[in-house]
Amino acid sequence: MKRVKASPRTGLWIQMSNPREASSVRDQQSVTIYLYGNQLDEFPLNLPKNVRVLHLQENNIQTISRAALAQLSQLEELHLDDNSISTVGVEEAAFREAVSLKLLFLTKNHLSSVPIGLPVDLKELRLDENRIAVIAEEAFKNVTELERLVLDGNLLTNEGIALGTFQDLVNLRELSMARNSLTVPPPNLPAEFLVKLNLQDNQMNEIPVTSFSNLRQLEKLDISNNQLQSLTEGVFDGLFSLRQLTVRNNLWHCDCDIKWVIMWLKSLPRTLNVRGFMCQKPEKVRGMVIRELNMDLIQCPGSMAPMPRFTQLPTHLPLVTSTRPALVMSFSPPFNLPSSTPPSHLLPLPTLGSDSEQRTKPPNPPYHDRDSLRISFHVVNGTCIQSKPLSRTQALHFCWLD
Repeated sequence: MKRVKASPRTGLWIQMSNPREASSVRDQQSVTIYLYGNQLDEFPLNLPKNVRVLHLQENNIQTISRAALAQLSQLEELHLDDNSISTVGVEEAAFREAVSLKLLFLTKNHLSSVPIGLPVDLKELRLDENRIAVIAEEAFKNVTELERLVLDGNLLTNEGIALGTFQDLVNLRELSMARNSLTVPPPNLPAEFLVKLNLQDNQMNEIPVTSFSNLRQLEKLDISNNQLQSLTEGVFDGLFSLRQLTVRNNLWHCDCDIKWVIMWLKSLPRTLNVRGFMCQKPEKVRGMVIRELNMDLIQCPGSMAPMPRFTQLPTHLPLVTSTRPALVMSFSPPFNLPSSTPPSHLLPLPTLGSDSEQRTKPPNPPYHDRDSLRISFHVVNGTCIQSKPLSRTQALHFCWLD
């Protein structure tokens, strides 16, 4: 046992010792007790009532009772990391008995859900590296003073988080949910004071456009190591205070949907540090920094002009017109025509003007040249063509298809 008498805050170190010796410091104004690494199976009883900081990490504690904490009315900081505490081993509202508790560390235990009945004045809660798969809506009820919540390395999915889970955390400044199984950011995030949000190492494949819309105070956002291929335009529009955005190790597909990201990145102020926007697909741009990507390398649907298809037809085929919304031209061999009006099947077809009203082209002049090439065509969207006579013994069929 070691005492530090020079300070009004006495530190009692008890490692591999009998915890009953702690009773000798009851007359101290404020006490910090270290009982880590003692192979304790349960929360120790009969501790000094004036203990402020209690270190019980690296033991084998499995249960937490209300009676054990009810006697510690001045306890402000409790370290229970690396024990064997399970959800069923925590008596309901046990931690609420420690009415002055501000910091509660439960890292590396066996919890499957967030304990119910947390202290109302709690400011920091660490539940990382557990087996938490469920957060009930009442888990953080009345815990309005909480500022930092760490849930990294659990089994959380979107289905396991109740819709109203975070609604009472009105003073939360930091939320960390890294290394879980989220497919989208959790809904209804506390918006008033949140400045740091960690969502890296999940399975997110999309981010709804409203996910961050109310986080006006958010300064740091990490969505690295997910399954994101693209982002909806405007997804970051509400982040007026953002200073650092980390997106590395996603599956960014640099197709037409990435164009808005390029323009957005180029418009950002120098005060905003963005890391990790790098193309992964297609192969021709893999490894390129998205901000520096040449727009000419991005292929959009319909950005390439359709190629004409040529088919040589027998000369005996009749004249053909098409009702498809594409340009169709048919070339037929010469006819023995009179020198006056052409046959009805060679009259000009209706075309559409720019005002989308149907209009009819005036008939061609009388056909005087019996050997000239006759063309019938259907024009869509005001397309114009020019043709020249071809060989009188061949017929060509031109199609521009969708």
